[in-house]
Amino acid sequence: MDKCPNCQLDLIEVDDTKKECPKCKYSYSNTKTQGKNAITEAVNQQIVDAICEARLTDGGLAPWQQQYIIIPKRNYDTERQYTGLNRWLLGWDAEISYITEESIAKHNSRTKADAKARIVVAWIPPHLSKAEKAMPKSRQDELLSKRRPFMVHHYVFRAKDVIQLPEKQYKEDLSNRKYADIEQFLKAYPLTIDEGGNESGYLQSTDTIVIPRVQQYNNSDEYYRDLFKQIAHWTGAPSRLDRKSRGDKEIAREELVAEMASSYICHYFKIPINNNSVAYLDHWMQKIKDDSYLMSSAGQRAEKVLTYLGIN
Repeated sequence: MDKCPNCQLDLIEVDDTKKECPKCKYSYSNTKTQGKNAITEAVNQQIVDAICEARLTDGGLAPWQQQYIIIPKRNYDTERQYTGLNRWLLGWDAEISYITEESIAKHNSRTKADAKARIVVAWIPPHLSKAEKAMPKSRQDELLSKRRPFMVHHYVFRAKDVIQLPEKQYKEDLSNRKYADIEQFLKAYPLTIDEGGNESGYLQSTDTIVIPRVQQYNNSDEYYRDLFKQIAHWTGAPSRLDRKSRGDKEIAREELVAEMASSYICHYFKIPINNNSVAYLDHWMQKIKDDSYLMSSAGQRAEKVLTYLGIN
């Protein structure tokens, strides 16, 4: 080997068994212990060292900071918020407003054929009968102290699953718009994108991308940065590129793949990369340090994502 694999500069002979790059200090030994795998590992390690030194971020946002507005789940008609256990029952659901069957009838509407009801619960506080309310206050307090609230449940539907129901507007919404060229590009792929709610992610069980509405993001660029990342995850499904993502190492690699691929797609559509993307990689820094091949293999997989999407 006469050239540095990183800088493509001629290696300088340090002694009879070792050559070194004058720029990045990559070294190559002619001894038998320095085989092909050792060379590859050295290159990988230099990539990791360079990334770790830069920390991947320059004062960027913390990984847990969201780029979109969280709007509480609520009743379509009254706008009363769902609290308590309902936060969990409706948590991942791609919707904000929900409506009961009774209210749907009042709106002269009906649900879509594939609409599914969601269960919500409420706690009824202890109460007194008419006769008990006529008792002395001390007796009323005694009766109430021995009674407990009880839970009732009912079913609601997502407002988006009700036909001809006017779309709800929220005071928190921003006036963001979607980009026509990107929307046209996305039509070429069999993507199922469920917009609404307060979570983003790719659900492999249903092959669905869940993402908040564009109006909930700080700006349209943030919406597409998040969407591109989920599309990158979408390409890893068994029916497409079949990337495994079980175990800490594979999950770390998959996150790196999604970040790398989505960053390049942003570049392709001239959407600037914010520091939140690179800050997110910091979360996986220890995994990268533990396995010098993790970064380079993620890069190869990210390239396959771009090829699959026809982006070169």
